[in-house]
Amino acid sequence: MAGGSQIIINKDGITIITPAKFESRAGQHLFKSGEKAEVDLPILPLSQLNELCALKSKFGEEQDVK
Repeated sequence: MAGGSQIIINKDGITIITPAKFESRAGQHLFKSGEKAEVDLPILPLSQLNELCALKSKFGEEQDVK
């Protein structure tokens, strides 16, 4: 609340309460729906790592990450 004015937003809508003059200026914005785009994704390379390469945690004791 500022100077006795309030803007209340709830499930019933927006309510503006003010002891002074209230002016509202608004424009209209048209929101277009999304479009579909076809994309050719490259094949990702296979990893050279295997289960023998154990990851170590960064915190606490140096334990294998499971």
